[in-house]
Amino acid sequence: MMVQRFVAVLLMVVLVGLVRTENTQEVVVANAKELKGITVN
Repeated sequence: MMVQRFVAVLLMVVLVGLVRTENTQEVVVANAKELKGITVN
């Protein structure tokens, strides 16, 4: 039962994430640039 609940929650999170972030690539690129800036400093 725990596994089923875990999988259901994961699916919900993924679906909500996909619906909310239509510009996923832009967000990932922006985060990658920020991370690079932080690591350089």
